Amino acid sequence: MSTLSNIEEKIFAEKTGGIEIDQGKALANVRVLDLLREACLIESFFPVYISKVMELFWYDLEATAMFSTEGYEAYVHYMVLRRYLDIIGYKPIKDEEVVKVREQNKDEVFDDTISELVNFMATEHFASNFFKDLSQETNEPALNHMLIGFSA
Repeated sequence: MSTLSNIEEKIFAEKTGGIEIDQGKALANVRVLDLLREACLIESFFPVYISKVMELFWYDLEATAMFSTEGYEAYVHYMVLRRYLDIIGYKPIKDEEVVKVREQNKDEVFDDTISELVNFMATEHFASNFFKDLSQETNEPALNHMLIGFSA
């Protein structure tokens, strides 16, 4: 097992609270799973986004530190959601799908710092509320624990 796999395993266990996944309860709510899948694909775009905002804010030490931290958080969300969908066997995400999502806006150039900060703050606020609301729609304990953590 690679170092990355070991780290991912520990992160997944932490984010699910070490709670055993109840596949039956998970698969009982397809609406939640479809939204999880969409959220996972959105989180998969962050490496492309962060490269653009890092270039835009290269001179701002605090902003680049914050975006670096947010990059890690987005990776954790992406990895944990993708792994969860794999484990329960619900429409596992393929690498090709991730590449397709990333390709859509890869050539877009950001040149307005204020717009990007507002966009980023709004999406973070939305994501927090999205995960909190979704946690209230699932009866699957590991997923509930994960989503509450994501909303914090």
